[in-house]
Amino acid sequence: MTAGHLNLIVCAWILLYAFALGGGYVFHRLHLSRVVGEITGGIVLGPSCLGYFFPSYYAGLFVAPAVGPFLEVLSWIGLVLLMFISGFEIQQDFKREDRRWVLVLTVFSTVIPAAAGLIWAVQHPMDLFLGEARHVPALMMVIAVAFAITSIPVISRIFMDMGMQKTRFAKVVLATATVHDIILWVVVAVAMGLVEAQGAVAGQVVQNVLATVLFFGGMLCVVPRILKAVNRYRFDMLGKTAVTGYILFICFLFSALAQWLSVNVIFGAFLAGVVLGQVRDPSVEAAKENIRRVAMGFFIPVYFAFTGLKIDFVHNFQPGLAVDLIAWAFVTAIAASWAGSRLLTHDPQRCLDFAMAMNARGGPGVVLATVAFQARIINQQLFVMFIALALISSLCAAWWFYRQLQSRSLEYFNQF
Repeated sequence: MTAGHLNLIVCAWILLYAFALGGGYVFHRLHLSRVVGEITGGIVLGPSCLGYFFPSYYAGLFVAPAVGPFLEVLSWIGLVLLMFISGFEIQQDFKREDRRWVLVLTVFSTVIPAAAGLIWAVQHPMDLFLGEARHVPALMMVIAVAFAITSIPVISRIFMDMGMQKTRFAKVVLATATVHDIILWVVVAVAMGLVEAQGAVAGQVVQNVLATVLFFGGMLCVVPRILKAVNRYRFDMLGKTAVTGYILFICFLFSALAQWLSVNVIFGAFLAGVVLGQVRDPSVEAAKENIRRVAMGFFIPVYFAFTGLKIDFVHNFQPGLAVDLIAWAFVTAIAASWAGSRLLTHDPQRCLDFAMAMNARGGPGVVLATVAFQARIINQQLFVMFIALALISSLCAAWWFYRQLQSRSLEYFNQF
């Protein structure tokens, strides 16, 4: 690598990082989702804006062979850390009185929107959405998940920014999103396993699917007990000398194991986070906070901005089809969560609050779009529409709760 290549890489990285932070700051000041601002910063630098008005500058900075692989590596590290953090931020302590809420909301917010996604998909020719893998079952599964998924990072960030994170309402929403998203990530992992086994004999396909399900089940049920035993008997010598490094080692070890089993690396990182979320040692908690700060301050903004950099609204955006998808996804997700809430309360306003929270797709919606596109399950057009759905739903959720807190006290979100 020449000095000129290094200078170009540094310039591209600084510009992308600056626009990610700037976009996140502006949207945060507007009481909107920081994630949307970071993606918007990448969109401004991408083919939709800079590449359209100043194509030579865009090509010289971001299309150069030396730049792309470097930014791709940073982006992947950000994605792995995002899923890792999402895992250990998952709500694992359900209060007995809230379990009924969590169960009903999970069933309604998962089954109905996913079914609506399948109905929407079969009403359109598959060639409009198929990626290079040309795998229709995997495509259908991804569309169903895109309609149903909820963003734990985005909705928890909205609650934190507005001081709602300790309310009963916030805890029920996050607990519901936890169960809900684990189910959906298993479905996505199975879809990717089907693509990996494409062209193989039926036995190999079954083996890949079983490996995915067993990987999730084993990591969630067996590994936490092993780690607790290790921690109890003080065998984790590495952890006692460098806790942060120990935790990152577990994250990337799980990711490598997932890849070895033909399960995508991000699911390994996510499950590593879920497992470590059950370890309550103070030194581990401090290390997780260190990782969260570094990841949220550097790697994750770069990932979201790089995602925005790949979005081409000029050549790969179909407004009519996008409006159709977004409207259908909004109506079904909101109606499903509203109906589930209505079984448990007679307050229609409360039902609408739950519905708006469960409709926010944010980071997981972006991750789903990115991973499905990189796995060649979906094409560029559907990738852009999924990103638009994630951004608009997150903006709506942030706007909704900001408006609610202007007219209601925090105590309102504790009483139901």
